[in-house]
Amino acid sequence: MKRLLPVLILIFLGLSSVEATIYCPSKTTAYKNSIVFVGRITDLGNDSLAKVWFEYGETKSKLRKTRYLLKNQTGIYCLQIKNLQPCRNYYYRAAIANKVGNSYGELKEIKTPCY
Repeated sequence: MKRLLPVLILIFLGLSSVEATIYCPSKTTAYKNSIVFVGRITDLGNDSLAKVWFEYGETKSKLRKTRYLLKNQTGIYCLQIKNLQPCRNYYYRAAIANKVGNSYGELKEIKTPCY
């Protein structure tokens, strides 16, 4: 039987500063020096465990990875990144991997406030 890649729907959110948060906001939100990224897993691709993370950066070609989270069910997850520069545009996308391979969400852009 052919294994399916995990399906990932992105709901990017933002909060303030920590790397993993317990409470996930409703959408990706940027703060002066941080962003809370939020994603949604809709399918684990017939696997019992998936690894999720976000990729982000100031250019589309040089994205850094956040730390990984292991998830065994569908639903929302989020990670907060600190120590970002204010008044900057950041590109980001969600990512998920299982035994079959990696899947990436749409590349989006968000700006940290300038205050």
